[in-house]
Amino acid sequence: MVIIIDEDGREYTSFISQTLDRLKQYDVRSLAIVALTNGEDDSVTAYWNASLNDIIKSKDVIEYDAIDRFIEANLQRYQAILNEQLENDD
Repeated sequence: MVIIIDEDGREYTSFISQTLDRLKQYDVRSLAIVALTNGEDDSVTAYWNASLNDIIKSKDVIEYDAIDRFIEANLQRYQAILNEQLENDD
């Protein structure tokens, strides 16, 4: 069980708690956290036990997630293009 006490009532507290619970299922060797903020600095990063290679791998994983979400958001458009190409090949 993970307990996070947040006196400010931040909306992300539940997400962080659930993520920490989920991480217990894995043999975690390092962590990278990126928070996008509305303040003077537009982001905050934090790393635990992360080598330079781990940080680069973390960046790659986020980029792959972004590609997946882009494809999901545009899947119908891609399917229509593919269908049109298949029809034109006939």
